[in-house]
Amino acid sequence: MNGPPGGVLCGCGRMMRVKKNSVTVEELMDDGEPYKLWDADLYACECGVEIITGFGRGPFAEHYEPDYVAQRARLSPIYPARRS
Repeated sequence: MNGPPGGVLCGCGRMMRVKKNSVTVEELMDDGEPYKLWDADLYACECGVEIITGFGRGPFAEHYEPDYVAQRARLSPIYPARRS
């Protein structure tokens, strides 16, 4: 069964639309240190709610890689993500 076309359903009942494709999300460790960089999509609703979803299959950079800091520096804005 397919849902209505056009995005993600917001709690207010409106369909959210893509605000920006390919935003960068930085997954953080429990202590707040950088862990992984992900590519995802930012959705927005007329009511002001925004969510990030549509993550790629895996991160495009991890903290132990030598170019992590350089990749992070060239990508802006970065949306921080904590697991808890």
